[in-house]
Amino acid sequence: MLSDEIVRIESLGLTMQLVVDTTATVSEVGGSIEARIVPRDQTFLITIGSVSGEKVDASVAAAADRILERYALATAVRDASSGKQLGSTAKLLGRVPELKIAGSETPGHRFYVELPSSGSASPAIEGYTLFMPMEGQLIVLTLTCSKDHYEIARRAFELMTATLRIEDPMRIVAARRDAVLAGDAMLRGLRPEDYAAAMGASADAERWYRIFRPGATTAEGTVLEDLEQGYQRVEFWNGRRSEVAGRAETPLPDTPDNPSGYLVRVTLRLIERTSPSAFRIIDSDSTSFMSADRAQEAWSVRTIVREPGSERPGVWTETGARTGNTLSISINAPGRPPRELRPMIQGPGYINQFEVQVLPRLLTRLRLGTEVGFYAWRSDTETIALRRDDARPDPLDEKVWRISTRLREEFQPQDGRYDAEGNLIRMEMPTGSVRVPITPEALRELWKQRGLPTSTEQPDAASPGGGNRGGARPGTKR
Repeated sequence: MLSDEIVRIESLGLTMQLVVDTTATVSEVGGSIEARIVPRDQTFLITIGSVSGEKVDASVAAAADRILERYALATAVRDASSGKQLGSTAKLLGRVPELKIAGSETPGHRFYVELPSSGSASPAIEGYTLFMPMEGQLIVLTLTCSKDHYEIARRAFELMTATLRIEDPMRIVAARRDAVLAGDAMLRGLRPEDYAAAMGASADAERWYRIFRPGATTAEGTVLEDLEQGYQRVEFWNGRRSEVAGRAETPLPDTPDNPSGYLVRVTLRLIERTSPSAFRIIDSDSTSFMSADRAQEAWSVRTIVREPGSERPGVWTETGARTGNTLSISINAPGRPPRELRPMIQGPGYINQFEVQVLPRLLTRLRLGTEVGFYAWRSDTETIALRRDDARPDPLDEKVWRISTRLREEFQPQDGRYDAEGNLIRMEMPTGSVRVPITPEALRELWKQRGLPTSTEQPDAASPGGGNRGGARPGTKR
């Protein structure tokens, strides 16, 4: 039976309804977007992905033939003396060559293959639904299950794929273009005073945020305690590029290589309880700079991961610098050689790392009331990706603005409520986490009451960043 839940992959224009008791996640795998669907009992897995460009076969039928040939080779039975292939132990269970997909120019193709078992295990079965919404793009849905669960898994697979819808690709491209052009027009209209006003009362003042998952309500009506997940501190100030390495009491002179502009420092602590008395602790400390004319940017990120029982934490660092459209990024990660990246900035709508942090304040102050799109560097995926922000007045309170943000087109939106000055009231993430403002004194008292780590030790830590970057525990001044 179908549920009300839908999986959506924005970049493909694809939507599909889920069956009951299944969940879907959309993530990036090897630079491509993939959706994974699993039932509550974990008896099957459905994935959705795409292939484009030169890798795409001339037709869906050719793509299906190539996959089946691959299975035949992997399970080939060969003559002992000549090595000639005599057959295959894989079994084709069914093939539907003319499958109608709403929004696809050509029919789809579906088939199932039973693979030989190893030992006493039930044979594995893999199913495919392939279709081409437009020339040069192949969308692939796969089903993986054991033979014991095949009939139930197959029915779920076919029920869900019957609800597949593909939006007109040209419409998707047009909507993306319009959002980016609106974002670029906004950027071109910004003046130095707009950034100064957006920083507003936050300039030279720390703002603290509590990150938590709200407590659930039991069947008996009891509200469980909120789960604390972390905290964040944000600070804006006017300064020079050299202050990315550390804020100086006496800044260096303003020169072409060290221009004046705006900076933001974000320190973050996330925790995950691994046992009643131990935590996995992630501390991140970043500083980002933008010159007053937007021509230059620089940033530095340092992330430390402390595992319970481990004497040496893992340390990740990233530094970036841009002049004009020339961007260079250095990344150091545990167990990997240092890397130098030079991602391309193509076309309009690029925003720098400082603007990523000040963007909600700009949107609420400008009161555009429309969706805007921007391209921004993402450290988690190491790519420049499109994000979309839709800022509208709250229909229930004219003094409040709601901003829905998709950090990537495939991600579910995070929804924030802001006052007229752009101060965050409440942010709800698609993971169920919530971020709200809090005083450092109240935050420290809350974490102290719950025995949570506010220093680098287990279970009692200094705030994110720490060290000579000037970190401070909640409730203390730097």
